[in-house]
Amino acid sequence: MRAWNEHRGLLKLVGMIVMVPLVAWFFGFRQTVGIWRECKARQATIDRLSASESGSTTRLPESEVTGKQVLNNGVILQRIEESVENNGVKIVKYTPYLTREEGRLRVHTGELVLSGSFVSLLRVMHHVESAEGLGRVVSTGFRLFHDRAKKERQLRMTLVIQQLTIEN
Repeated sequence: MRAWNEHRGLLKLVGMIVMVPLVAWFFGFRQTVGIWRECKARQATIDRLSASESGSTTRLPESEVTGKQVLNNGVILQRIEESVENNGVKIVKYTPYLTREEGRLRVHTGELVLSGSFVSLLRVMHHVESAEGLGRVVSTGFRLFHDRAKKERQLRMTLVIQQLTIEN
């Protein structure tokens, strides 16, 4: 027992020299090193793909690109009018804007705010997502709005829709 007490300080030092790096590795560095390795592997894949396709042009999928604009001129409101009326939903606000333009390609974005019951709002959102040529829903948000004039609460859904078009 006396021999252990004489070497207690040395044993603690050896224990700390072994344990501190192990704890640091498992709780601090292991995940960082894993992410770094994954990043290097992805960068190598990107470099390999960009080197092999440097001379070719990228084709856009026909289902994603349309020449008919429905967001910037309000055609989308006419196309969803029947679904809105059938489900008892009200259009609160619609704001179209041009998000990006590169050469002939344009990304149009429309922010559509609707109010109604949850199920009816979901039905309208499903119609917008499944209808051809209306664009792609990129964001949806629900919010309770307190109407002070009518003294009631309204559920509002904000749909952000984007459309990729090619100008002629």
